[in-house]
This record gives sequence, structure tokens and C-alpha cells, in this order.
Amino acid sequence: MMETSNHSENLEALLYCSSILYLVDSPLHQTIIYTVNGKFFKKNTYEKELYDYSLVLLNKALNELKEKYNKTLLQVHIDLKNVTMKNIDYAFIKKFLHTFQSLEYDTLDKLIVTNIPIFFKLCYKVLKPFVDKDVKKKIFFA
Repeated sequence: MMETSNHSENLEALLYCSSILYLVDSPLHQTIIYTVNGKFFKKNTYEKELYDYSLVLLNKALNELKEKYNKTLLQVHIDLKNVTMKNIDYAFIKKFLHTFQSLEYDTLDKLIVTNIPIFFKLCYKVLKPFVDKDVKKKIFFA
């Protein structure tokens, strides 16, 4: 009985993570887009699993990008549609930023943030000091 409970919890965690983070293949732009759908993010929910999943997905994206398009730089799309202040978890975002910025090689082509809520300017001011200056040049708000 306990094994079934762990299996269903693992499945629930995977479904949660894959609803937030997923890849979009864009043959038109010849790229793989690492997509973050913020509206499903819930504070303090499967954070370890989401963090681990983000790293696995990053490696998958970079491998597919190299195989399909012979590229090494990834586009990231963060969709903030329906994100509220309750969804924002600064500690998790800082950990996420630190990990991706500390990779031994540059993987980011550009980061596009869409459907930006009004309060996001304040959130970005809090996070901006943690964003590397070279990464800041690659962030676009649409």
C-alpha cells in the first residue's frame, strides 16, 4: 500500500512540474524554447522535484537543440499570465537563478517574459541584484 502512495505522489509531482516547465520545438525559428508557465506555480509545492526537473529538462533541451539545430544557446519564455503575488517565491527563484547562472558554459540566447502583471516591476527590482549583468542584457519584456 505504501508503494502505491509513493508512486501516485511521484506521478502527481511529475504532472505538477511538467505543467510549469516544458519544451516547445520551434522549427520556424530553429530553436527549442524552454518554457515556464508561471500560473501553475504554487509556493512550497514540490520545490525539490521542480528544481530537479528543471535541471533534467535543461539538459534535454540543450541536447535536442544541438541535435536538431546544431545550436548551443537556448531561448527561455516565462509566461506570467494569471500569476499573483501569492505565486512569487523569492527564495526558489534566487536558487533557480543561481544554478542557471553558475553553469560552466553560457546556455542562454534570450529570456522573454510575457503577460507581465502590474506588480512584477516590484518583484523584478527585488530579484535584479541577483541577475548577472550579462544575463540582464538578454532579458526582454513583452
